[in-house]
Amino acid sequence: MNEIDWKTLGAIIGVMVPLLGVPLAMITLYLKSIRDYQVDRCEGIEDRLEHLDAAFHDVRRRVGEFERDYTTKEEWLRESMHARKQLEKLTELVTRIQVGIENGNGLAHHFAQATEAMVRLTEALVAGRN
Repeated sequence: MNEIDWKTLGAIIGVMVPLLGVPLAMITLYLKSIRDYQVDRCEGIEDRLEHLDAAFHDVRRRVGEFERDYTTKEEWLRESMHARKQLEKLTELVTRIQVGIENGNGLAHHFAQATEAMVRLTEALVAGRN
């Protein structure tokens, strides 16, 4: 019985090895391919995250530059508007001075004419008494 048992056991093992070995090998290869796919996928995701991180820092830097430029332009616009207001005030003041000078010259001319008329009148009065 021992011989038959070993022969039977050998036959059972001989039959079972291919029946169990092939599916186990297939399962092992399938699991290995899944693991390799996951490793490759994780490496790809890590690379993409690094690229996204670099792009994010680049965008943040450019936004900072834009804000700096925009603030500078905004300040320039504010200063330009202030300068324009000052120029308008100066123009208005110069116009007033010019009008005042013109009116003053006209007034001075009238005073000169009045003075001349008084001088002539005085001369006529003095000449009439003599």
